[in-house]
Amino acid sequence: MLPKKWRSTAAAHAEVTVNSPPTTVTTLDSGLRVATEDSGSPTATIGLWIDAGSRFETEKNNGVAHFLEHMAFKVCSHSSSIIYF
Repeated sequence: MLPKKWRSTAAAHAEVTVNSPPTTVTTLDSGLRVATEDSGSPTATIGLWIDAGSRFETEKNNGVAHFLEHMAFKVCSHSSSIIYF
């Protein structure tokens, strides 16, 4: 049994999960995995997930994931906007 403070969250999650469209994962010849869902609307959303991060680092490349995280949101000196790669 869930603690009382989490019951409403669990119920909301269950409702969202039931009403979510099924996700289909396809692997391309290049190894790229593409997850698709049919939302029934004429819009598209694109997200990018990379199987990388500090858990994949070794002593030789320790800190690279943290550095790349900061570089991904680096502000350009000529503009106040964020640069997205």
